[in-house]
Amino acid sequence: MKFSYQNSIYLNTDVASVWSAITNADFVRDFLPEIRRSQSSGMGLTESINDQLLRWRATDDIKINLTRADLNVAISSIEIRLKPLRKGLTVTIRVDYEKRFESNFVKAHMAVRGLFKQKLRVLKADFKPMERELAFR
Repeated sequence: MKFSYQNSIYLNTDVASVWSAITNADFVRDFLPEIRRSQSSGMGLTESINDQLLRWRATDDIKINLTRADLNVAISSIEIRLKPLRKGLTVTIRVDYEKRFESNFVKAHMAVRGLFKQKLRVLKADFKPMERELAFR
């Protein structure tokens, strides 16, 4: 069965700062360790629209797996979308995944949702100092 999880956060900062941070190869290695490439160079993006969208899709070269392999969740894509607002921006993360109906069905859904919700919290915390710095200007 196919499922999607989507969640958003608001950041009181500019799009260029967030775009610069999330397009860094270190960001992918640290923030999205679920994405693994058979060739180590680059970010492994399958789609990128400048200042708006980053998308990774599972392919022969790119594997997207949860650390908890026992949950048998097949992630088909991860998308990070930036939407500028009058003041600040919204960062949305969307995860498309497949999960068979079996004994750990609910646990797997909770793991996916909890993991990516926490990733957004970490991203928001990373930009909190910048929000405070911009407020003093």
